[in-house]
Amino acid sequence: MEWDIGLIEKIVNRYLESKPEGSGKDVVYSAEAIRSEEWILQDRMKARDSFSRISAPITLVSAVSLYFLAPTSVRNLTTLFFLMLFSIHTCWIVLSFYNKTPSLFRLSMFAAIESLAYLSGLGMIMINGALDQSMDISNRLIGWILYTFFGTLICNSNRGAPLFAIVGAILHVSLAMVIWIVAGHQQVLAMIILVTCTDGLTLMTSRKRIKDRNTLARLALDKAYLLQQNETLKRQAIESELLVASRIQSSLTVPAASVQVGRMSVSFHQEPYGILGGDWLATRKLEDGSLVIGVADVSGKGIPAAMVVQSLQTLWSESLHANEFLAGSWMSRVNNSLLNLGEKEAYTLTMGLVVLSEHKLVYYCAGHVPIYVIEGSGKTEKLSVIFGDSNLMGISRDFTVNPRQIDLQSDQSYRIFLGTDGVFDWTIRRNPKKLLKLVAQIQVEGSKALRSLPAPDDKILVVIESQEAGQEAA
Repeated sequence: MEWDIGLIEKIVNRYLESKPEGSGKDVVYSAEAIRSEEWILQDRMKARDSFSRISAPITLVSAVSLYFLAPTSVRNLTTLFFLMLFSIHTCWIVLSFYNKTPSLFRLSMFAAIESLAYLSGLGMIMINGALDQSMDISNRLIGWILYTFFGTLICNSNRGAPLFAIVGAILHVSLAMVIWIVAGHQQVLAMIILVTCTDGLTLMTSRKRIKDRNTLARLALDKAYLLQQNETLKRQAIESELLVASRIQSSLTVPAASVQVGRMSVSFHQEPYGILGGDWLATRKLEDGSLVIGVADVSGKGIPAAMVVQSLQTLWSESLHANEFLAGSWMSRVNNSLLNLGEKEAYTLTMGLVVLSEHKLVYYCAGHVPIYVIEGSGKTEKLSVIFGDSNLMGISRDFTVNPRQIDLQSDQSYRIFLGTDGVFDWTIRRNPKKLLKLVAQIQVEGSKALRSLPAPDDKILVVIESQEAGQEAA
């Protein structure tokens, strides 16, 4: 027997969702519970469909053949009987075509109608045959063979409607006794024993098949449940490993919420999109008081991106031990490391690196989004967008980065924004002044304000403001 695995999974998922808290494999599946499962009913419906599709042409051919071959006394009854069976099978096929939903009511109703058709039709045929004294022994023998055969079909309705099968078997044996007596045959007891044994054997065999099916159903349900549990444990193990990786990633050196460089105040805002992030943010102070801010966005998401971020952090941590930091040289080293990692599969990233001092800002850009500089305030406010001209890292060993320098006048106020494409999406790139609205929202909600941005990506935003600008905003 073939099982509908998709339906099994659906049933198991529904069972798991409806299980009470604390229950587990201790659940005992009763035979009644299994028998009531939808997929058992579906199996019965499929068996009924197959039976009707096979029986419909057979009954039609039988009706036509017996119209010419049956004895005169039972010809019309025999033809009508098989046409009636043909009509029942045709009705089932048509109803199943338009309504494919398994229905125990429909199954039981057709089992009752079919049993009634067998008993009434065969009864009338056999009684008329018994009253026909001119009918030869061969036709009578054929009649009894058909009567016994259709008795097995009545008993087999036990699959869909056990009550109708038992009642039908009793009526089948009783009617056989009446017909035998009307025909004037001898050995009534032997006939009753023979028909009773035939119907009883069919009932027991059918019942045995149902029990075997239910046993297989229980085993299949248990197997599906265990597979589901196994998949759940695998998923939980993967999630646990991802959480450990996330904790390791979150334990990387995280910049303080804000840093002061002379009159410039720098604030950092970061919001990861998933368990593991593909964006990187780091800072370091140089001996001359300058602040280095690094922001990178690794291509892709998930575990591969997180591994590249970890490699990038390792290179950054190594550079912290050196007294001197050359931004261009360090970025070239990162580029070469990505190429070495990506011999079989390319690993690329964009990077924006800022070296900020009290009087100037130098921007190193490798395929990264631009930085936005708002100079002045009010009517004198001026917006500049500073692009880089270098390619993203991890593409070619022929890598150079040309820094862009911005002189910061001591008598002027500035607001400078550095981030990733999770913040600087096309909406903000088309209208950079929307950044001011975002910054105002951040001042109220903190980094959570980044969640309102529509981009399904990690989000990093670095805001650099001169003290004068901060006081004016206050």
